[in-house]
Amino acid sequence: MRHHQQRKSISPFPSTLVCQQHHIYMCAKSALGSQYPVHLQMNTSSHQEVCCANSDCQKAAILAHHSRFGAFQCPHPQALEHAETLPATAPLDESVLDQLVGQKLVCQSTLTGP
Repeated sequence: MRHHQQRKSISPFPSTLVCQQHHIYMCAKSALGSQYPVHLQMNTSSHQEVCCANSDCQKAAILAHHSRFGAFQCPHPQALEHAETLPATAPLDESVLDQLVGQKLVCQSTLTGP
């Protein structure tokens, strides 16, 4: 039983919360191979709505709707239970920019803009 609980809590699709206000997530497109992202939007306030950007999931959802199979859910939203949040952006220290300009890695005109 313990092995089943541990295994169930691990999602095959790594996911990240991108925007908490609009409930937008990024999730791996597949559990195997390269980790290309799929965008998901989950709204549970008035009626549950999950929008997955994966075209295969969208086609399957349309087919399920036409077949009157309302319980269909693509596998990506299951990963949202374990989604990590993006770390807060750190403020940029101007002394670091001055060092980059001094090392000629960045031009002064790039920092000031047009």
